[in-house]
Amino acid sequence: MAGLDMIFSQDILLDSEKFSKASKQFSELSSDMKALKKDISTLIDELAQGFDTPAGHKFVNSCKNGLLQPMEDQAAIIQHVSENLRMAETSYESVFTEFKELNSLIKSE
Repeated sequence: MAGLDMIFSQDILLDSEKFSKASKQFSELSSDMKALKKDISTLIDELAQGFDTPAGHKFVNSCKNGLLQPMEDQAAIIQHVSENLRMAETSYESVFTEFKELNSLIKSE
């Protein structure tokens, strides 16, 4: 019985609000990444005007392919994480509710 007392004396943390907050923050981060990519793309296009040579074209294409595409991919992944957190929160709403009730019972005894 001492083992159960030790288990029930510990708080289990499960917070639906943190799921919401994390989902929102990841979504904002994805938007920020997309905005940054757009800004960098604009700057590369401006830079390209001064690099109107075969070597300059290669440099600009290298920047676009090596920098912009990975940023776009990363923004998509971050948005996917946000959506998964939002779905998990919805899917586990009953778990959050039962968890709160269980914690209330444990604390009341």
